[in-house]
Amino acid sequence: MKILKLDSFTRLPLSNVEFTVSKMNGEKIMNEFGSLTFKTDVSGAIYVPRLTDGYYIVTEIKTANGYFLDSEPKTVLVEADKDTVLEVTNIPMSSLLIVKTDEQTGKPLAGVVYDVKKVDGTFVAGDIKDGNQPGTPDNSPSKSTTENGDVTGSYTTDANGRIQINGLQAGEYMVVERKALDNYELDTKVYNITVLPGKQATLQLTNKPKSGIRLTKINSVTKAPIYNVEFMLFDANNKVIGTYYTDNAGVIDFPNDIPAGRYTIRETRAAAGYYLDDVPKTVEFVAGQVTEITWTNTPQMGQIQIQKKSADANEINGLPAGTPLAGAVFEAYNYKTGNLVDRFVSGSDGKAVSSPLPLGRYIIKEVQAPNYYLLSDKELDIEIEFATQIIKMDFLNYSVKTGVSIIKTGNVETMPGDLIRYDIKEVRNTSNVPLTDFYWRDVLPVDAVRLNKIVTGTYNQSLKYKILAVTNKGNTKIIADNLSTTKNNVINCSPASLGLKNDEFIMSFTFMYGTVKSGFAQVETPQIYVDVLKTLPNGYKFSNKVDAGGKYNGEWLVFNNSWQTAVFSKSEKLPKTGY
Repeated sequence: MKILKLDSFTRLPLSNVEFTVSKMNGEKIMNEFGSLTFKTDVSGAIYVPRLTDGYYIVTEIKTANGYFLDSEPKTVLVEADKDTVLEVTNIPMSSLLIVKTDEQTGKPLAGVVYDVKKVDGTFVAGDIKDGNQPGTPDNSPSKSTTENGDVTGSYTTDANGRIQINGLQAGEYMVVERKALDNYELDTKVYNITVLPGKQATLQLTNKPKSGIRLTKINSVTKAPIYNVEFMLFDANNKVIGTYYTDNAGVIDFPNDIPAGRYTIRETRAAAGYYLDDVPKTVEFVAGQVTEITWTNTPQMGQIQIQKKSADANEINGLPAGTPLAGAVFEAYNYKTGNLVDRFVSGSDGKAVSSPLPLGRYIIKEVQAPNYYLLSDKELDIEIEFATQIIKMDFLNYSVKTGVSIIKTGNVETMPGDLIRYDIKEVRNTSNVPLTDFYWRDVLPVDAVRLNKIVTGTYNQSLKYKILAVTNKGNTKIIADNLSTTKNNVINCSPASLGLKNDEFIMSFTFMYGTVKSGFAQVETPQIYVDVLKTLPNGYKFSNKVDAGGKYNGEWLVFNNSWQTAVFSKSEKLPKTGY
């Protein structure tokens, strides 16, 4: 069998195209060098000798450079005493070169973005990487783009102003400019081009540089654009060319068809809330380039002055009601946009004074209260209506009140060997502020009792907490962890369940809650069960101590409580024995 590989259009032979030849059962034919592949020679031919009669499958597995692979298997009948010739053609690849230059200077333009589509409107897949040079492996439609904001099917001119798309099917294509360079006009024309088989089609395209005068009006303080400022343009003879107004971006693009020369621009009406800048500006209009002017306006301004005072007598720092307070931090927000425009702090005289603010409406919020005072959720709605206006407002803060409490009760009397119970009647954050590192602790009278079990109780705020214990050996043990304050738990505290040594016992344990809000308190009563030692004498007294605490501004608040129990041991007279 002879396989002949040709160019589908020129009929010229194609060398180095690889094939496999196999029987119908899938068994592959081996060439004279022991390989399972056959490769076309300079004449485009492959000879497969000494085949037995029958059908064979010929499959192209690798094509010549610049051609599309024909991967469809071909079935061939080989018969004795007959020369079997299989002619296979390949379609040559085509390419498209786009060259982009400045219309006036002819210099290449890098960074111009084009869409390339087929006639049915579908995009040619893939983007060219920025900075590629034509003819490189990267410069192909199968590669991905860098982050230039373009969709698949968009191509960007390289440093030479070129886009070369390799490996195209022959056919009709449309080329449309998607994004021009700054200071160049967008070319909106649709270019139709025919790409011939095996040929490179070339599009020579240009961009016209913009020309004209662009004025940008901004706020001198915030640099924000100013809308609806009126300007007039005059020629060299002081003749009015026209009246123009800034857009939402604060921009005026003056006509680009005016003759080159010198012009004068005058601001004839300021935007509301701004001072008029009536000093004219002279500009030179040069054809083929954009003359840019940035023009600022000074806003008319006023101020906000807040007097910060104590609303009540503060039991922590001792300040009476009406005292000026330092250290309060306020923020001012633009009413319409919600943007933060200023931040100011009260001084030793209690006055917090804003920076000069443009006329308008503002929302004032306290974001940090003075030490030992509650942050206020009050918001001030203030409008500055005229220049130099100072708006004065009083702003009160109520004092922080701090405290914790814990109350414990239990047996008044007990007998040696009894199981007795203590009740935690109250665990509470009595402050009007949150406390951090909140805890309550029980210190056992280990001269008289041993811990038996703990009933945790429940609490009015949903938190996770843990219980730590300290033993007589100086060890700290986690009795329980990740407990929920909304669930009542019973914890067995026998030495075996806690993994204590024979001579080891619990001396104290602590419930640790982290941060609790104001009003945190128990709902179901926590209970502590202890075994009274059997060796205690009649009249012996022991005291169980508890404390609770938390931090405010890094300072500890602690409250202590205790309960005393007496031992009652009934003496029994032994009966007389003997004779």
